Amino acid sequence: MEQIIIENGGTTGISNFSAVVASVRERLKTYDGLIITEAAIPQAKTEIAELRKIAKTASDLRISVKKEHEAKISETISQLKEITDLYTEAASKLDSQIKEYEDREKEAKTADIKAYWDSVIGRLRDFLPLQTVWNPKWLNKGYQMAQIRADIDAAVETALKGMRSILSMHTPHEQTLLRTFFSTLDLQRVLDEKAALDEQLALMEKQKAEREAQEAARIAAENANAVEEPHLPQESVSPSEAQSMPEEQKIASDANGKQYTLCFKVTGTRNQILALREFLIANNIKFVKGE
Repeated sequence: MEQIIIENGGTTGISNFSAVVASVRERLKTYDGLIITEAAIPQAKTEIAELRKIAKTASDLRISVKKEHEAKISETISQLKEITDLYTEAASKLDSQIKEYEDREKEAKTADIKAYWDSVIGRLRDFLPLQTVWNPKWLNKGYQMAQIRADIDAAVETALKGMRSILSMHTPHEQTLLRTFFSTLDLQRVLDEKAALDEQLALMEKQKAEREAQEAARIAAENANAVEEPHLPQESVSPSEAQSMPEEQKIASDANGKQYTLCFKVTGTRNQILALREFLIANNIKFVKGE
């Protein structure tokens, strides 16, 4: 049996690894197809004990090498972690100082932007907040103040043109559209909203006209009933008066009864008045337009 030779605490491996492996494999071949007899059993058991002893020796060496190296590796890992933390802390401290400097620059740039905004916003101050047109890229180091001022000038000009366009529409939705525009500076969105509001208003006016027409018809019907049955004193015609009446008047009196003239004043909407007029015509009631 080859003896296992470990050098340098196992850092360079087993120096006779190939020889040990070859020796064991050669020995294994002798067991292929082996037939054990009664007489061979004691020798076989002795060989088994020897094999297990060598296996235990190899296992003990493995555990020993592992413990030795794990202790060394653990210490090395701990040292490396400490070094890592120190370098990371140093980098973080420097990075925080850089960020503090950049934050101060951004604060100063923000103040410059607000100052310029205040100088050009004019009469739109109460309608258009800076936040509506604010561009986060303005605070980037490469975004120069000259370009920022140009952006603000363009936004203010857009706001003025949009406001003039909305005012020129003379729409009842003016205030609503202005609020929408100054929150977005999107004139197309305003036009879309106006179309929707106009459609809604038209529908409401149509419904209102229908309600007024229905109400006019109801009032006209009530007035018609009052005309058909006026609360006037009854009049009679004596026989002598009847003899002196023209033939046509007697016929009308006999056929249709006494006719009356009733004067009254009506107050209502145009649709209601037209409905009353149509009712009078339809019922053959004579009327004249007042002075």
